[in-house]
Amino acid sequence: MFLVWKLGTVGKGLGIILLVLGVVNLVRFARTLVRAAGSIAVSEEAVRLPEGLCRARAHTIEYTGVRHAFFLRRAVPWTRTGPILVIETDRGVFSYPRDWFTSDSDQRRIAHAIHRHLGSS
Repeated sequence: MFLVWKLGTVGKGLGIILLVLGVVNLVRFARTLVRAAGSIAVSEEAVRLPEGLCRARAHTIEYTGVRHAFFLRRAVPWTRTGPILVIETDRGVFSYPRDWFTSDSDQRRIAHAIHRHLGSS
């Protein structure tokens, strides 16, 4: 708030940017308190994929709509840590970073379960 009130034009601009970033992160934090963490569920008929970590919506997709499930280990954005589990479907691409899982073996277990149902194990 000090940057917006006391400084010149550049300081006010930076202060407003910092305030907006603070509000965005506050909303994200509030969402984690209100909603439960999303979880991936693999059943015999379909796979349930959440849109994000603390999002209300999750997509239930039959295996006929799932194209691929794979890992990105090295070609990841610089803001993410690898590996990233990527699941391509008819409804879009769902990516789940390493932070969602307890270990890398949990990511592999989900990918293997999807591949088993796709018939490409």
